[in-house]
Amino acid sequence: MPALLRRSLTPLVRRSLTPLVRRSLTPLVRRSLTPLVRRSLTLSLRWCAVLSLRWCVALSLRWCVTLSLRWCVTLSLRWYVAHSLRWCVALSLR
Repeated sequence: MPALLRRSLTPLVRRSLTPLVRRSLTPLVRRSLTPLVRRSLTLSLRWCAVLSLRWCVALSLRWCVTLSLRWCVTLSLRWYVAHSLRWCVALSLR
């Protein structure tokens, strides 16, 4: 996991989720579960960010390769058809 992503997610999770946990849980449960909840939510958000980033990169690479292959095949077929037609016409005119 990139360090920048790790540093930016952890404070965000702490700021946004700690008040929600404080309001929704009793003091006894809050004292025992807040570190656990914070750790598990932080880890799940990190994994979600990493997996979505990997998925995005994989899809964009696949899209790029597919488009470039299509473009290459289309251009080579056009070139082949155009030149073979020229050669056929040139040979038939002789």
